[in-house]
Amino acid sequence: MAIPDRSGRTAHAARVTKPLKLTLNQFKCMQNPTTKQHVCGADASATFDRSEFGIDYDADLGFKQEVKLQIQVEAIRAG
Repeated sequence: MAIPDRSGRTAHAARVTKPLKLTLNQFKCMQNPTTKQHVCGADASATFDRSEFGIDYDADLGFKQEVKLQIQVEAIRAG
């Protein structure tokens, strides 16, 4: 099985939709030793500027506009 390294998706915030590139930092599938089910897990990340979505609250006070998104997911094969 090929292991993906990135995913192109869209992000939607404050009525603005823009492309967002998720980087897949880790991806692994295996049989769970306890349940014997086939499971896959992944860690993904992305960084974006919230002002690009029209969210600039307190930017004038020096708050950073960069948002770091960290996602962890685990899935179990149905059936």
